[in-house]
Amino acid sequence: MSVSLFDILGPVTVGPSSSHTAGAVRLGLACRMLLDEDIKKAKITLYGSFAETAKGHGTDKAIVGGLLGHNPSDVENRRSLEIAREQGMEFSFEEAQEPRYHPNSVRIEAEGVSGKTINLRGSSLGGGAIMINTLNGFTINTPCNQDTLVIIHLDVSGILSAITTIMSWAGYNISNMSLTRTKKNGDVVSLIETDVPVAEDTVDMLRKTKNVIQIIKIPKF
Repeated sequence: MSVSLFDILGPVTVGPSSSHTAGAVRLGLACRMLLDEDIKKAKITLYGSFAETAKGHGTDKAIVGGLLGHNPSDVENRRSLEIAREQGMEFSFEEAQEPRYHPNSVRIEAEGVSGKTINLRGSSLGGGAIMINTLNGFTINTPCNQDTLVIIHLDVSGILSAITTIMSWAGYNISNMSLTRTKKNGDVVSLIETDVPVAEDTVDMLRKTKNVIQIIKIPKF
C-alpha cells in the first residue's frame, strides 16, 4: 500500500494537531454542509480525548469554525468562538464518555436559520481524516472522501432495484453501496458512494421514487 506525504503530515491546518483541529474543523464543516444553511444554534458534545483536551488543542474553536463554514487552513478558526457570537450563533459544549465510540468523537445537534435540524456524530481519525458515524439517528459510517447519497426509504421489496435502475440509467457508477435498518419493515438508510457528484435532476428523480422518504447529499471534501 502506498503512503502519500498527506498521509504522513496531514492537511494544512491552523492548530497543534491534525486530529484535534483539522479533523474537528471538517466535522463541523460536514454538519454545516449537510444542513446547507447558516447555523442558528448548536449543542456540541465531546467524547474521549476530544473532551479531555478540547481547549488545549483548540478543538472547541475548530468545531465552531467548521460550523461557520471555515476550512482547516482558515486563520479565522483561532477566533471562531468570538466570530460565532458576533454573528448571533448560539453554541454550548458538553463532555461525555462512551467507550464504544472512537476516542476523538463529537456529537453535534444543530439548528439552521430556517428551523431545519440535524443530529450528527462523527470521529476524527488522524491526518485530517474523518468519519460520519451517525446522521439523524441512522448509522452511516462514511468518510466523506467520495460523493455520497444518503437515501432514507421504506423497507419494501423492489426499492433498491428502483434506486439502482435510476442511477444506472443516468450513467452513474456506484463505487460502494450499503444499507442500515433499525428494524424489519421500518425506515432504511441506503448509502451510495459515486465516482462523480450526482446531478440535481437525478436526485429529483430519486426523490420522486415511490417509498423514498428523504435524500441527503454528502459532497466529497
